[in-house]
Amino acid sequence: MSPHHPPKEPYSLNGKTDNDEGLLDWEELRTVVAEQTEVEPPPEIERRVLAQIRVREAERLTPAPTWYIWAQGVLVAILVTALLWGAFKPGLALEWEAETTTEIFFRISRTPQGSNEFVALYSLESAPAATSYRYVDVYVWPGTSYIYRVEALDAAEKVLAERFIIVEAVLALPGQLAVLFSGLMVGYGAVVLWQLKQRRAL
Repeated sequence: MSPHHPPKEPYSLNGKTDNDEGLLDWEELRTVVAEQTEVEPPPEIERRVLAQIRVREAERLTPAPTWYIWAQGVLVAILVTALLWGAFKPGLALEWEAETTTEIFFRISRTPQGSNEFVALYSLESAPAATSYRYVDVYVWPGTSYIYRVEALDAAEKVLAERFIIVEAVLALPGQLAVLFSGLMVGYGAVVLWQLKQRRAL
């Protein structure tokens, strides 16, 4: 490859020769640039700029502490688990059949086995075309037995019929563990992968 040589003729603009003698040619321009005085910043300013650059570079290269990664992972895992819990609703499912009219609604109550204090959980309006109904209780603790009371009430809240169901909460444990494990893996794994990507980018 041949070395670059400055043009000996004036530059051409749009294919036309520039005959303006007031313009500097290549040699004059290079001489003017070479003769410019080199300006150096004061030593104090140069030290400050270099110190800021070193600090920023150290911050960029310093990996996040382990506790910070753990905290991020736990927070994201909790958020993901809450979303999965609301989407899949792992819990105890109650199902019953009834031929009803629109004037009837159902009230579901619950109490731990051995207690008679029922707590209302949910009210469900009946539909003319529906013959089966379903309710999922997602707030159950493994190792506990619950007594559910399903009541059919009219518009004046008069009890027309009721049914009691005893269910072991351990039946909901597989679904609950699956959601918890998935939330932990997805949430914490996402944070770890993001940290690894950040370190590789350095």
